[in-house]
Amino acid sequence: MATGTVLATAGSNSGGKSCCKSGPGYASPLAAMSGPREKLIYVTALYSGTGLEKPDYLATVDVDPNSPTYSSVIHRLKMPCIGDELHHTGWNSCSSCHGDASADRRFLKILPEMPGLITDFLISLDDRFFYFVNWLHGDIRQYNIEDPKNPVLTGQIWVGGLLQNGSPVKAVREDGSTYQFDVPQIKGKSLRGGPQMIQLSLDGKRLYATNSLFSAWDRQFYPELMDKGSHIIQIDVDTERGGLSINPDFFVDFGDEPDGPALAHEMRYPGGDCTSDIWI
Repeated sequence: MATGTVLATAGSNSGGKSCCKSGPGYASPLAAMSGPREKLIYVTALYSGTGLEKPDYLATVDVDPNSPTYSSVIHRLKMPCIGDELHHTGWNSCSSCHGDASADRRFLKILPEMPGLITDFLISLDDRFFYFVNWLHGDIRQYNIEDPKNPVLTGQIWVGGLLQNGSPVKAVREDGSTYQFDVPQIKGKSLRGGPQMIQLSLDGKRLYATNSLFSAWDRQFYPELMDKGSHIIQIDVDTERGGLSINPDFFVDFGDEPDGPALAHEMRYPGGDCTSDIWI
């Protein structure tokens, strides 16, 4: 098992060069929000813990709706070892290097993960909305945080989890009654597991979500992921009034991978994103 950091050479949206002539990234969060729409997203995909003796890999997913390969994996970079349990990633440079023409966003650092139950969260680049996922319950939430002392729930959507209809787990109200939630299908496919890692587009209008946390936890709480694999879904975001809705035309099924069902984790855009760029 490899225990160190893996460096993957990756091109940006502009063909391997910085998105700006003056260095990587953007001068400010607001400048990033007005940048070009994302066309690719990098996703760590796992075989560790699934019973398949295959190396984990970095998947490149086409997220350009004008592309003939939209909503599909278009490249797979396999790791040199088996059993890494890839999870978190980060770029070698970000918008803190903007203004340094010698800096280039070329390497994606991929780190093996240690066991742990977490929820993922992020803040939009304009600091208006806060998002988090609830892996066990199965919902994604959006809060308006323009008044940081009084966050307002503006969007909530159920995309899996243990509380969906048909599950043996039920939520209990204060009066003792129980309830569950409807979880829709996308492109005829049932949603598996619970939302785990999320990534927001720079303009704040699209939220992507994977559904695998850690193979040992996946096997315990969502054993069907071992047989059917993970998926990526896209949530459309109402940036004016707040609100979340599922994009019915986007569903990347890692159960259909050529080497067998894989587990999808963290996502990165070639040109940087709101969970890896830093402005100082």
